[in-house]
Amino acid sequence: TAVIKLPNGNIRVFVKGAPEIVIMKCNSYHSTEGKVIQLTEAKQQSIINTLVKEFAKKCYRTLLIAYRDFSQSDFD
Repeated sequence: TAVIKLPNGNIRVFVKGAPEIVIMKCNSYHSTEGKVIQLTEAKQQSIINTLVKEFAKKCYRTLLIAYRDFSQSDFD
């Protein structure tokens, strides 16, 4: 986990870990175009089943990086 202060005064918390665990705590994701999109349960399962399991078959280790923004008062 890493915590940084953003230029606007808010706090961004990053976490990395096993995709099948971290993704269950996520509610949105960034598309390849940079748009924030709602993360449905079906999309979560699709990511786990296609990306993570396919990489595991090739003996690749996968990590998921997620973040959440907080206001300074929420973080204190």
